[in-house]
Amino acid sequence: MHRVPVTLVILAGLILIPSGGWAILDSGRLASLCPAQAGRLQTILEAAGRAGLPMSHLETRINEGLLRRVPCQRLLEAIEKEYSTLVETRTLLASIHDTSHQALILFANLRSSGLPQSSIISLIAVYGQTRSMSSAGSAGLFLLSMKELNWSETQVMPLAELIATSSWTAGQREAIRQLLLYGASLDIERGQTVSLVRGGLVSGRSFHQIRRDLLDRKPFRLESGPDRR
Repeated sequence: MHRVPVTLVILAGLILIPSGGWAILDSGRLASLCPAQAGRLQTILEAAGRAGLPMSHLETRINEGLLRRVPCQRLLEAIEKEYSTLVETRTLLASIHDTSHQALILFANLRSSGLPQSSIISLIAVYGQTRSMSSAGSAGLFLLSMKELNWSETQVMPLAELIATSSWTAGQREAIRQLLLYGASLDIERGQTVSLVRGGLVSGRSFHQIRRDLLDRKPFRLESGPDRR
């Protein structure tokens, strides 16, 4: 059985359980540890504050970098990228008239974790209908977990969108993931596997029944035997 990578478990905590108590950045400590980059980092924080972006989120990222002894130039580059991601994500969220800091941080985290903009747009569209951040976050993590196994976001997006509208538990979402892997083990084409699993879920079939459906679609292959001529 394939297991979810530890990095995704940690990421789930960051995405699905947003922190409510950020540590205030100690500017004196920042200047002491990163004297050459401190001015630029402060400028980014001030720009975020003026733009109405979650400045505390960036402060947390800086504090984390300092704690982990990330090289200062690399930390600066990461914060610049995070700032750009927040700006980009807010533009996307404006389409559903929700630029709250909580939603902004959720989708920015998913974007920073490796989801392409097209996937973020799809998830935001579903979130605009459900307003369920936990389901949207779960769908994003599902996409990331399948990406780790070399399934493209395009291939599994139909299932991710279904997850984003559901209240399935983590165990149920993992069962869906295992169904996809089972279909792959049977040499069923990926698009067909996704279609079978999604169709079964929509029609109310159990995971066991969907597994049998996949087994019934296993391609028939002639076994090579001895030459009987």
